[in-house]
Amino acid sequence: MKMMHGAGRILKMSRRMITTVILGVILVFPSTFAAQGAEKIGVVDFSKIIQQMPETKKAETTLQATAAPLQKELDRLKQDFEKSLAAYKQQAPTMTKAARE
Repeated sequence: MKMMHGAGRILKMSRRMITTVILGVILVFPSTFAAQGAEKIGVVDFSKIIQQMPETKKAETTLQATAAPLQKELDRLKQDFEKSLAAYKQQAPTMTKAARE
């Protein structure tokens, strides 16, 4: 009987040890996983990537080539409008009401 009593005591100690080890693993592993997860987090700067792409540079060149003549035309039309407006303001006092409308 004493032998069984000693075996029971060893079994109880083993259970406590196993429980302690399991609790230790549960407490240690989440922090380990969190640390590993932190190492895997990365940031991607898509605007920088897109700016460095050859397609982007080609598109910018094409856009500038297309926009330059249009900008010149816009500037010319703006100057024409300003000249016409200045002429209208100068002649407005001498114009009839019907001509001003």
